[in-house]
Amino acid sequence: MIVDRVVDSVDKLANKLADELQQVDDRQARGVFFTPADVAGELVRLAVGSATTTVVDPACGGGVFLLAAGRQLVDQGVADPPTVARQHLYGADVDQASVDATRQLLAAWAEIDPVEVTGVV
Repeated sequence: MIVDRVVDSVDKLANKLADELQQVDDRQARGVFFTPADVAGELVRLAVGSATTTVVDPACGGGVFLLAAGRQLVDQGVADPPTVARQHLYGADVDQASVDATRQLLAAWAEIDPVEVTGVV
């Protein structure tokens, strides 16, 4: 099924981006830790209630929490993936590489251009 292939490719991209971001030498000095996607998914499932329409991650890192939140918002019927990525997900990070990775990940999931993911700074 096409949807399964898209989900699989987005999950592979999330893992690839996290691996690349973890290669930065000063990661430990900066206190950076990347959460595995399955752990992020479970935490989001527990934290994002049915009345939630917007999610903010103030230290978005590689974007796995925002991706999991986006998927949950779509499952809850908030909006389609492009709209969720453009209007319902917000994140910030002090590391520009992490911001870029998060935009790339959310854009791949929503099938939009990374410049359209304006809520991640």
